[in-house]
Amino acid sequence: MVIKKSLLLFLISVCWTIILNDITKTNAADFDVKGYILNKMDSYEDNIDVYMYELNGPELEDLMSDIFKENPQLFYVNDSYVYNLHKGIVTDITLSYYENEKNIGKMQKKMDAVIDDIQKEIPDDYSDLEIAKWVHDYLIEKCEYDYQAYADGTIGPNGFSAYGALVENKAVCLGYAKAYQYILNNIFGIECSIATSDIMNHAWNVIEIDEQYFHIDSTWDDSQTTSNEHISQDLFLLSNEEARIKGYKGWSF
Repeated sequence: MVIKKSLLLFLISVCWTIILNDITKTNAADFDVKGYILNKMDSYEDNIDVYMYELNGPELEDLMSDIFKENPQLFYVNDSYVYNLHKGIVTDITLSYYENEKNIGKMQKKMDAVIDDIQKEIPDDYSDLEIAKWVHDYLIEKCEYDYQAYADGTIGPNGFSAYGALVENKAVCLGYAKAYQYILNNIFGIECSIATSDIMNHAWNVIEIDEQYFHIDSTWDDSQTTSNEHISQDLFLLSNEEARIKGYKGWSF
């Protein structure tokens, strides 16, 4: 059978396309998907192709939830997003940002300046426990709970962010918790998560010290603090049992 040259070239082209697509897909899959998405967020990309990772909808939603929980530095990324599916596989994610790239850069510089000041103030020989207490007290001294916005239902995105707590010095519980997590995790390498409870409509932190986990609630300690000379430690370093006795329930982190 004689195959026309044009048809032969076409078949060769199709084969090479399939091979190259497979190579691209394999190489992409070698990269950590969280790192890949974070890199795209750092570049302020509003549409991210994730088809090569072969994620279904629930898998992507769990992944995105982890990304936002673990990365309080993403104060500029709206955690509401949409994604498209093709035959049950997520093809791409569409994100939005609270500010444009220029403004985000300015905000990040302000955040970095605050962090630099914090690093200068904390002695180099402080233990993890001493750092945890210092940051707890720092947030109580510097940040104010935004009762007015909470009461009015007008809390903006900064009120829920580390930026609001550290730069604007005004936030609600999630902002306190993200600021605490940002400093301990990102700056000092101390494992710190955000605990949330739908029942309590509240967020706080859980940290690991000497292979043990403790609850720390800067927000509610702030509400019990009457002056910077007498900062409440009532909700600092609670065990699970102590947290339950204090009324904490239904949490996850």
